[in-house]
Amino acid sequence: MGCGLFGLGVGNATSLPGLIVQHEFPKQHFSRVVSLVVTVNQFSFAFGPTLLGQLQQARGSYGTALLVCLTMQAMAAIIVVSPVTGRRTKVAALLTKRWRRYMADAKKRSDGHIRQNARTWC
Repeated sequence: MGCGLFGLGVGNATSLPGLIVQHEFPKQHFSRVVSLVVTVNQFSFAFGPTLLGQLQQARGSYGTALLVCLTMQAMAAIIVVSPVTGRRTKVAALLTKRWRRYMADAKKRSDGHIRQNARTWC
């Protein structure tokens, strides 16, 4: 059972971010967003165990370290679920608003053809 759960976790860590980015972001931003996601993942994979080990040494038990992990997992779950339930963060709302305005302006400028360089929307 442990091997199956580990396999599901590793499978999600490698393939799920790309699928989420593909669904949530425009096609021209896919490589940039996936690169950022992989960077954040690798940073946490590299330094997370060390930071948790330091926290365990400072407190004397793994209770605090596990509580930190539980809190971060809960926050991640809330972030993932919040757009589905209609609650959006200010940053996501701002980016969505800017992207829609950029798309509307691009459609007016180029008569329906979107420019390849999408950097101006930010």
